[in-house]
Amino acid sequence: MTGIASVLFEVDGRLCAVEASRVHSVGELPPVSSVPFAPAAVEGLVAVGGAIMPLLDFGAWLDGREADRAGEKHGQILVLDTASGRIAARVGRVHALVPDGGFGEQEINIIPAGEIRIGAPAEGTGVPGVVGDAEEAVPALEPRTDPFVVVGIGGERYGIPIAAVREIAPSGELWPMPSAPEALVGFSYLRGAPLAVLSLSALLGRPPTTAGVLVVLARHDGKLAILADQVIAIRSFRPETEYSEGYVDDDGSVVMPLEADYLVPESIRARFRGEDHQAATSVAKAVPLRRLVAFTVAGEACALPVDEVERVIEYRQPLHVPPGEQSFTDAIEVGGTVVPLIDVRPQLRPSAPADVPGACLVTRLGRHGYALAIDRLERLIAVPETAIEGIAGDRGPVVGIGRTEERPFWILSARRLIESAAGMTAS
Repeated sequence: MTGIASVLFEVDGRLCAVEASRVHSVGELPPVSSVPFAPAAVEGLVAVGGAIMPLLDFGAWLDGREADRAGEKHGQILVLDTASGRIAARVGRVHALVPDGGFGEQEINIIPAGEIRIGAPAEGTGVPGVVGDAEEAVPALEPRTDPFVVVGIGGERYGIPIAAVREIAPSGELWPMPSAPEALVGFSYLRGAPLAVLSLSALLGRPPTTAGVLVVLARHDGKLAILADQVIAIRSFRPETEYSEGYVDDDGSVVMPLEADYLVPESIRARFRGEDHQAATSVAKAVPLRRLVAFTVAGEACALPVDEVERVIEYRQPLHVPPGEQSFTDAIEVGGTVVPLIDVRPQLRPSAPADVPGACLVTRLGRHGYALAIDRLERLIAVPETAIEGIAGDRGPVVGIGRTEERPFWILSARRLIESAAGMTAS
C-alpha cells in the first residue's frame, strides 16, 4: 500500500487498515434488517445515505466464520467499495486516518478492500503484516477524465472541458444587441473589454436567462462567454461506459458534457472567426496564458495553478483524529475518500484572526488527497505569462507574483503548503 493513506480501525482486538480511497464514509451502526440465506459473514441489510447495502461482520469475515446474527449489535461501520460492490463493514472502532508510512513498527492487518468478496473469507489473515505487505494486491485507482467546469441550469448539470474555458467571472450589466440571435442576450464588460454573452439556457433550447455566472471561452480571443445559473465546481469524472449518457458525480447527480464549439451557433461563431484566424496566423505575437484558481486567504489575494486543484468544496467541520504517527490531526470526507484538512492561513499570516474558513481547495500529491482551507473562492482566471514573475528560492509556499488590472496576487504551490503544514504540525 505504498503511497496510499489508510484508515486504521480495530475489530475483535486486532488492528486493521484499509486504503482510504476505498472508504466511502464512516459512521455509527444503523438498524439492521435480517435476511434469509445470507452469506456466512453477512448480518443483514442496512440503509446508509439513502442506499441499501449488506452489513458485513468484519471479524467473522476475517476468521471465515458465521456472523452472530442474534443479540444487540455494537460498533461503527466503514462503508467500503469492494469487489462485491458497496458494503457496510461493522468494526469495533475507527481510530484515525494514517498517511503512508505512518504505522511505524506496529503490526497491522492490511486489508485490500478491492478484493473483499462477500461469502469468501480473507486469505492469510492469521499473519499480521505492516504497510507494504499487500502492495501487489492494491488495485489501481480508476482513471479520471480531464477536468470539467460543472455548471447548473434549471436544476440540471452540464460540464464544459476546462481546456475550453478561459476564466469564470460574475455577470454584470448586460446591454442587449438589436436584431441579435435569441441566445446572444447582450454585451457586458470584463476589465474594460467588451464581452458577448450567450445564454446557456437558450443554447439548450429553453427560454434565455440574463443573470448568473459567466464562463468565458478560451477561443474567440476571450470575447465570448456563456451565461449559466451557477458554476458548481471543477470536476474530473470516471470515464463513460457504453450505457452512460453522461458522467455521474460523487453525489449521484448526472453531468452532461458539452462541446463549446458545437454548442455556439455557426451564425455567432462566424462573427469571431476573423479574430481566431488572425491569432492563429500571428503566433509570434501570441502571449501564453496561465490558468489559475484565484482565492482569498488570510486577507491575501492568492492563486493556485488550475492543474493543482482537483475540486472546490464548501468548508465543513472536520473530524479530529487522535495524535499519533500521522502528521495531520484533522480530516474530512471528500467524494467518498477521507483526506487530511490543512488550514493554510497560518503559513501566510500567522497573526490573522482564526475565523471559520469558507471553502476548501482539494488537491492531490501522487495518490494522496488533501483539502486546503481558505477564506473565499474568487474565480478562475487566465493571466498572461508576461504578467507573472517567479520568486527564486525553494522555501515557503509563495512561488510567484501575478498581476491583473484589479490588483497583484501571490501564486502558491500546493506541494509546499502541504509540506510546510506537515512540518508545523510535527514540530
